[in-house]
Amino acid sequence: MDAAEISVRWASAAEDLRGALTLREEVFCREQGVSRAEEIDGRDEHARHVVALEPSEQRVIGTLRLLVDGETAKIGRVAVERAWRGRGIASRMLELGLAGATVLRGTEGFGARSVVHSTSLLEMSTDLPIVIEIVDTEEQVKRLLPHLDEMVQEGMITMEYVVVILYRDGAAAADA
Repeated sequence: MDAAEISVRWASAAEDLRGALTLREEVFCREQGVSRAEEIDGRDEHARHVVALEPSEQRVIGTLRLLVDGETAKIGRVAVERAWRGRGIASRMLELGLAGATVLRGTEGFGARSVVHSTSLLEMSTDLPIVIEIVDTEEQVKRLLPHLDEMVQEGMITMEYVVVILYRDGAAAADA
């Protein structure tokens, strides 16, 4: 089945949340060994959720949780059912729900070996620099670091501290 047929939207009913929690228990508790007490932490009622729905059954096959606490927005609990992984579903959910992530592709750069990689605007090379900026809590970013270490074969990982001055998701204006 084509991933483009999968509906990705903000959860709007109790059934969506039940499906998201069921999927998270499957992925995090059964597949990854996270305790149920740690996964189901009591914060879901106060969060916004994104769900990805299997086209024919409208069953939750992907989920993402967004917690907004004052000036801080935090994305977590991103899960995709095993059979649906590798189809860009998590990326589509992040595009809808992510409050603070940007992917930038450089047009020129060099690294530890001082070899300059560059391109014209008419072509895009796969060895150009990429910067992914994620806004989240220090704790969540630190949890991500071991995974990034495995993924980044060549390059640099940095962590910077920021203050969120303003965060608007547009939902409040749309609901009015």
